[in-house]
Parts: sequence; structure tokens; C-alpha cells
Amino acid sequence: MKRTMLIAMGCLLLSSAPSRADLVYENPWDNLATDAGAFSQANQLLAGEFVLGAAADVNRATWYGTMFAPDPLNTGDTWDFDVVFRSDAGGLPDGVLASRSVAALVTDTGVDIMGERVYLFDATFGNVALSGATSYWFTAENTGTEDTFRWTRATAGLGSALSTDGGATWSNWDEPARTPLNFALYAGVTAVPEPTSIAFFSLGMAACACHVGRRRAGGQGLAPSRR
Repeated sequence: MKRTMLIAMGCLLLSSAPSRADLVYENPWDNLATDAGAFSQANQLLAGEFVLGAAADVNRATWYGTMFAPDPLNTGDTWDFDVVFRSDAGGLPDGVLASRSVAALVTDTGVDIMGERVYLFDATFGNVALSGATSYWFTAENTGTEDTFRWTRATAGLGSALSTDGGATWSNWDEPARTPLNFALYAGVTAVPEPTSIAFFSLGMAACACHVGRRRAGGQGLAPSRR
């Protein structure tokens, strides 16, 4: 009986899958912006400041931007980025805490800014452990071959910074039409049982009941008769 229950529980755990991530920080996208954004690529990096309310293992990021290209992207495409998390020093980005190369999933928003289509980029990556109540900086660096990504602005957020030497030095970036940068960070992926998991567990419990029933029936058949 114990063995059957363990098998059923094992099936339940193995069939569990990540279902959602908790939003831990957001600079909401400004879909009414009148500027298509600025480049964030190797020779011109942008970074957005953020502070988490509590410690978290960040493993997903989303952001909106335009693609200045003759061949627009389509929903379901991917685009290559490096997402980089930096520490803060005197209100500007400092050393790299974590860097992840990602293929961000692309979703067409249907919104055009200055004749350029805006896309939602969504990337998951290995956990980045961050503390709460601490200033950090986030960068989405375009590594796609066309170098056409423009990072659009948010309706609200903290500071933004600009680097023109690959992240060696930074300065405050305060162009009113373009700052702050939009992005959202997620953490806390939760594993929950899928319907198939529940079915496995139910089958395991049913097998357990049948096993117990057979043992009882067999025991009664082997008992010596009384005279």
C-alpha cells in the first residue's frame, strides 16, 4: 500500500509544471507616446533603474519597443537580446550582477508610434537573486543582426541612464520624450499540478484500493477452516 501511494505521489510531483510568475516590478508601457524610442545596442546602451519591494529571484522580463526595419516582425517570432542586471553607484549603473542571453518572444501590439510598429518582448532566463529596497539597473541590449530595436518609454518609473562605450561609463538620460524606460520583472514561478497530474494521482489511489482489496480477499481464502 505504501509503495503504491509513493508511486502515485511521484507521478503527481513529476507532472507539476511552472504555471505563472509573480510581477515584482513594473514601469508601465506608454502606448500614447509620441516618440518611437531610442536604440539600446552595443554602441549605445540604455538602462532603467528599479527597486524591488522584497527580495526575489527574477527569472522573466517583458518590455515594449519598436523595430526600425523594412520587414516587420510577426507574433511568434523571436529576437535576440542580452538582459543585464547591474548594481547602483551614486544613482548610476555600476558593475554587472548578472547577464543573460535570451531569445525574446515577440508579440505585435498593433500600435504604431511615428510610423513604427511597437512589439512586446517577453524573455525567461535563469534566476537572478535580488534584494529588496535596493537600487538596481536593468538593460535590454539588442543583439539581433539588424540592430534596429528602439526601447519605448513608460508612463512612470525611476531614473534612466545612457552609455556610449559599451557600459564602461554612464550618464543620466533625461530626454523628456523618451524616459523613463518601460519594463516589467517577474519572479516566483509556482509549480502547480496540471489536470494530468490529478488524473495520475487518482489512478494511483484507485490502484492502491484494488491492491488492498486483493490482499484482503487472498487472506480470507488462505485462512484455515474451522470445524
